[in-house]
Amino acid sequence: MSKYIRINDSIYDSETGEYTSQVDASKEYNNNLINQYNDNVEDIAEINGELEYKLIKIRSGQEFYVSNVKPKYEFTKTFKTDVRVMKPSLSPYAKVFILEAQPYLHYPTNTIVCNGENPSLDTLCEWCEVKVAKMYRILKELEDKDVIKRRKLNGRTVVYFNPYLYSCGLTDEVVNEMFNESNYNPRNRQG
Repeated sequence: MSKYIRINDSIYDSETGEYTSQVDASKEYNNNLINQYNDNVEDIAEINGELEYKLIKIRSGQEFYVSNVKPKYEFTKTFKTDVRVMKPSLSPYAKVFILEAQPYLHYPTNTIVCNGENPSLDTLCEWCEVKVAKMYRILKELEDKDVIKRRKLNGRTVVYFNPYLYSCGLTDEVVNEMFNESNYNPRNRQG
């Protein structure tokens, strides 16, 4: 028998014999669920097992059971709030470049790496289906908008993505310093 029973519009506690609110009953059920979950986490840790789902709570207080759909795979993190601010100011070509380059972001340098090396300008042009002159304009636009920085390395242009917009996890300190003055760095925001 359930501890709480609905009688008309009221919630009756069968253990205490008192009426309670739906909010209080729901809180107790949720707390019991969390406690049970935490007990299960401890139990599974004792046998060195892996938990498929984790309980998280978002800022609003809402709770979700979540899982990593591709454990041990590489990923790119997008800082959605800042990308939403930046994206409308970009040309369609710059947006295509970002979309084409993201799968090739390298951990921890946050550079574009394809087949173990930084792609040539010709390769970038192929990805975006543009000519070299257009690619130079795209790269300049993205650099002016603080999305990327370019550096020459062994005669090849290396493109670094701003880790405050896109990153593939923890980023190298050299990359962080490169974008330290970025408007997307939360430390540089007023208020």
